[in-house]
Amino acid sequence: MQNKAFSKIWILFILVILIIIIGGVFLNCAKEGESPNCFNFTTGKKNFFCKHCCPGLKVIGSKTHDGIIMYNVGVPGICRPCGNGICDSEYEDINNCPEDCK
Repeated sequence: MQNKAFSKIWILFILVILIIIIGGVFLNCAKEGESPNCFNFTTGKKNFFCKHCCPGLKVIGSKTHDGIIMYNVGVPGICRPCGNGICDSEYEDINNCPEDCK
């Protein structure tokens, strides 16, 4: 009888841990203007609990200079609503968000 109770507690514990991990991976998103942090430039490895852009946002590099998308060192770009049909001239141009800036 104790083995069944222990098994149920162990299964519940594993489920709680999985929910915490899944929540950390999928619900921790970078909001507009934030940078997703999925790569550790110090170690050269991908961060396990990295941020991705929240739904409706897309990571883009900085505006271009002579057609070259500029990235700040250590920053993979920022999350912007690229694809919403509005060319935000402060952050977007034809090279980093062609779907908005035609």
